[in-house]
Amino acid sequence: AATAATSAAAAKKSAPGGGLLMLMTLLPTASLRFELFFKTAADLVRQSSFLKINKITRVNLPNKGKHDPVAMWCRELRKAYPEVDVIPHYSLKNQYYGSPDKTFAAFDKFCKEISSEGVGECLLISGGGKKRKSDLSTLHCLRMAQRRRSCFARKIKLGVAYNPYFPDLADFSAERKSLTSKLETGMVSSVWMQIGSDLDRLTKGLEYLTSELERLNIRDTTPIYGSMFIPSAGLLSRMKFRPWNGVFLTEGDYLEDLANAVDITKKVNAIYSRYGVRVLCETAVRHHRDICMLDDLLSTYTPACESKGAAVSATTTTTSAMTTAASVDSAGAGAIDRNDEGKSTKKDDDTKDGHSLDSGGESGLMNLRGGVGGAHVGTTTAAVSRPRKPRIAARRLMENQKGKRPRKSKCQPTGSMDAREWN
Repeated sequence: AATAATSAAAAKKSAPGGGLLMLMTLLPTASLRFELFFKTAADLVRQSSFLKINKITRVNLPNKGKHDPVAMWCRELRKAYPEVDVIPHYSLKNQYYGSPDKTFAAFDKFCKEISSEGVGECLLISGGGKKRKSDLSTLHCLRMAQRRRSCFARKIKLGVAYNPYFPDLADFSAERKSLTSKLETGMVSSVWMQIGSDLDRLTKGLEYLTSELERLNIRDTTPIYGSMFIPSAGLLSRMKFRPWNGVFLTEGDYLEDLANAVDITKKVNAIYSRYGVRVLCETAVRHHRDICMLDDLLSTYTPACESKGAAVSATTTTTSAMTTAASVDSAGAGAIDRNDEGKSTKKDDDTKDGHSLDSGGESGLMNLRGGVGGAHVGTTTAAVSRPRKPRIAARRLMENQKGKRPRKSKCQPTGSMDAREWN
């Protein structure tokens, strides 16, 4: 990992595109995942071409609605993009069917369906908000799967959530006790950290988690994932007045000032790197400035290696991507028509086509801009320069040679476009 980080840092300084190329290079090799948000299965399928072009293979599908067809979403996405590594979320509260037994039966059926589609892991969560007496908790569900050896829930990997940020001591202790009980079932394959801003609680929580994994001798086989936001003024305002359930962001520093939020996020990523935590991005990335911000936030993070050869692979991929980007840039520099701000001059801009990757508003994907290309979400079509009009140009040349004043063509565009770009 250190070798990969050193080579990537050198590439970041020397390669065109800087941090954007660095981020684009690390995506195929680093443990960086993106959470997708969408309204319909058709919206999800439309994202598959975007994922293919940018070589984004690690994505998560949330379960935020009641009885969401998560298994169908996995099937449709993998049908459009077979190489994708998708981890669906399964909320036992949103997938409630009247009793613990019926809810577990529905979960077991879900595991069977996604297993047949090539999905090998699921993030199992209890769900936020008020609890019903008949709700099935994550711990109870794991124990039921442990007892029923023939169930399909034993055939896939199951991840669980862990929140080390509870300010109340009773909730904090109950969360630790629950985590230990979940790990002791032997059914947990990964642990997913909640978002928060208290660095001291995060460090202590990771120390406790790693100690429990080492005690159970499963530290090397149980990856840890940590969520992150890309701070913005709008995000801070939403989290201040309408905070998410279970998300604790301190009002004194993180929610008070954007610069503080950025600094805390960098420190969180540094702690993630120290403990080998893999990153899950839960913020929509729509514009060039968002990509630059994400790259800046990850400057303190060293990607966690998934195997011994990951460092060599990352180094090789970095060099290869630099060479490819440079060759593409030199070969196609004249094919892209962009203004000084890097925005496309195409009228039907990709950001206005109604197919934004962030249907949920809080999370989504990003479009990466390397040597050439756009930083727009949706379709990935580049804005190609308009073709010249040879007949108009020839007629005007003849009129100029005769000393006549050129006539104004009906085909000449009006508005902000310079006529020289057309003629």
